[in-house]
Amino acid sequence: EVYDDAIDNETGADYVSAQREIIKSADMIWLCIAPSQIAKKHIVATADQVNINIMEAFANIEKTMQAISMTRKIPTVVLITRSDEATEEYGIFNPGFNPFASKNNPMQYLEDKTNKTPWVNEKGELFYDNMKWFIEKSYRYLNLTPAIPATIENIFGPFTPLAVASYGFSVDNPLADKASGSNLPTPSMIEGPFLWTLATLGIIPVYKEEMVVKERKKLFGLVSETYQELENVIVKKEDLDKIFYYPFQVVR
Repeated sequence: EVYDDAIDNETGADYVSAQREIIKSADMIWLCIAPSQIAKKHIVATADQVNINIMEAFANIEKTMQAISMTRKIPTVVLITRSDEATEEYGIFNPGFNPFASKNNPMQYLEDKTNKTPWVNEKGELFYDNMKWFIEKSYRYLNLTPAIPATIENIFGPFTPLAVASYGFSVDNPLADKASGSNLPTPSMIEGPFLWTLATLGIIPVYKEEMVVKERKKLFGLVSETYQELENVIVKKEDLDKIFYYPFQVVR
């Protein structure tokens, strides 16, 4: 099951308490946080203001988790919703990005990949390191208030942050921040949490870059030497935690 804690509204923390049995059996949690709950100085002027105190909400959630004797850590993806409300310098609103490889959107690997490289090849395989640049951008925004990722990890364990936008503009005032005057949605990165979920549950294959030790012959095959080479290696089911993002192990 996937639990979506919409703590960007007044019912989120109460939902945690009311659905204790669901949480105890959940395989995954989607934790949704609005930009205005993270960094009010780093949101656009048209952003919707969310007045729920996120640290108070976390305190209530933690009490509930303790009350239901929740000892295991549930894989969690932290969704920064309404990513269009974050100021541009953080680069978490990317409405033109296509994560799926095709003839017109070719796949690239290893040193050839860029921030425009697809995440999923035409075989339906996810390449974690192709998406890691965006995970790191999402984390940097979340970490504008360091207590937030620290608290999330304390409650839920290792998590992966992803910024998303369903509409790309304020639903309450759709023309306020759209220069084109169009009220058509411009979603951003909405495929990310679904792909991460499928990978974490072992439903789709996922690859991760690793240094692999190899052997080669020299001097007409008389001498062998070992060397390391970066490769995309399939992540085994028992090692799926490798695609969680461990923010406090990142060298900054």
